[in-house]
Amino acid sequence: MRKIFYALFFFMVLVGCSNKDGGKTYYLKQTVPTKYFEVTVNEVLETTVVNPNGLDKLVAQPGTKYFLINVTIKNISSESRIFDSGELHISINGKDLKYDKSEIVFAKGYINFGNINPLISETGYLVFNVPETVDARNNPYWIPARSNDKIFILQEQPKQEEKSTENKIDEENISKAVKVLVKGYRKDGMLGASQIVSNCYDEYSKISDTAPSKYRKFEYCVSLDLAGYRIDDDVSKASKFPANEYFELNAVTDRIDKNNKWSYFNDRIEGMVSQINQDTRISLQEIQ
Repeated sequence: MRKIFYALFFFMVLVGCSNKDGGKTYYLKQTVPTKYFEVTVNEVLETTVVNPNGLDKLVAQPGTKYFLINVTIKNISSESRIFDSGELHISINGKDLKYDKSEIVFAKGYINFGNINPLISETGYLVFNVPETVDARNNPYWIPARSNDKIFILQEQPKQEEKSTENKIDEENISKAVKVLVKGYRKDGMLGASQIVSNCYDEYSKISDTAPSKYRKFEYCVSLDLAGYRIDDDVSKASKFPANEYFELNAVTDRIDKNNKWSYFNDRIEGMVSQINQDTRISLQEIQ
């Protein structure tokens, strides 16, 4: 039963909270990785007049207003890329309405179509004309270009209850494991990554059950294992090749279940998987 719980939990969290279109769900002030960019919605303003002192001043028609979506866009690819405004979606009377035409404002502080160089960030406002009655109850969300991910622009990420001190994870230990696994993968592929994980569990098995370092080593091995699963899952989906047998979800959860000797591990899973997911993505980008 515990193994089934691991499998379901790791699949949901490592893959992410997906929406029905295959993308993930994000909220205001969260950074979203897309194919070529990292995108963050910083704030949203509402107004009936845009750039009031400019030649390209915009005045909303009766019954409408403007959403000014302040975004930070960072090009994470290796060459210049064109960024466009994406799509704003609003639910009205049970229908999902798509607004894929943004307003063009040439004043400073606004973002229009154009190239962004590698590792360069730009921050500014995207402008969408919407009905004046639209508010948070209409669940407006923005989908960046070349992405299926939804960013709910008027909602911040729901707060989670703080975990007790005894359930806190060792973030430094987990980050170290992820970096070692990613480095091994870059050097020797998934075969090298699997060898790193196997060696870790072998070393772990030789530590006395009463040794204070036993759990820390287990946490380290699990972090290696789940980082390997995350990388292999991404690679197999992108290449359309089958997943590496060693890092199939059942194999990973079998190893964890076999080696787990601590009942409180279940209380730490969520924090571990969330950090592993984030650290793996960051480490892969740093090595590129």
